[in-house]
Amino acid sequence: MEPEDFEISGCDSYISLEKALIELWNSQGYFEIFALAQTSSKLAKLLCLNEEEDEEVSPFIYVMY
Repeated sequence: MEPEDFEISGCDSYISLEKALIELWNSQGYFEIFALAQTSSKLAKLLCLNEEEDEEVSPFIYVMY
């Protein structure tokens, strides 16, 4: 085994997820589940949270100065 066997490159966004899944499953020989890549990408888009950033610190975070 090589270190590469334990390394998984992640996706920087839901947009690149579909391509990454197809490449992964292609390299592993799972050609029959390619159709799931598009569905997974759509699901990731729905679950993606875009929180607005503001200058105010959450009251649940202890701030040390």
